[in-house]
Amino acid sequence: MRLPTLCKASPLLAALLLLIVSSGVADADPIEFSNLRATPVGDFPATDLFRNPGITFTLSPVAEQRALVFLIQLSDVVPPGFTDTLQITFTSPRDTTSVQEFRVTAPDPGLEPPFITAFSHFFPPSFTPRPYQLKVDLLNSSPDFRIPSGPRAGQLVDSFTYSFSVVNPAPEPATLVLVGSGVAYLLAKRRRRRS
Repeated sequence: MRLPTLCKASPLLAALLLLIVSSGVADADPIEFSNLRATPVGDFPATDLFRNPGITFTLSPVAEQRALVFLIQLSDVVPPGFTDTLQITFTSPRDTTSVQEFRVTAPDPGLEPPFITAFSHFFPPSFTPRPYQLKVDLLNSSPDFRIPSGPRAGQLVDSFTYSFSVVNPAPEPATLVLVGSGVAYLLAKRRRRRS
């Protein structure tokens, strides 16, 4: 029996068939990010920011290494051609905000879990801990994040904000000894001149 004949014979069956076909065309479940990990440049392993809220990272005094590398794991299988935008919003101690956006595109035949996005952020020098907030949001998916543990475990939220602090290491003891001995030498030389 041909489909047009079947549709004429049973309008209810045709409506049911249309419903099944249209539900198959609907979007896949939204992609989620499961968590965010961070590590100073050259250091390993990465720290889970969800399970360590407010952690303080001590960064290298070398300017090129004064950065954190962030890893976001995305999950779910999405259809080929799927695109989304991962938006990262940094808020610094002086309430200045910077926004970075990363395009997430599914390769053929589709994005298989897990898919990890990595990015880095450089921080200005600071000898005292400076607090930062990092908000992660998938712009075309909702909800974005499944809370992994704690009293709200399993709850879905549209975005998630992490908090952490960054500090540069204080000068090494050897450096302090060297500076101190230089100052002592200059003071001794000055006394000799006076007497």
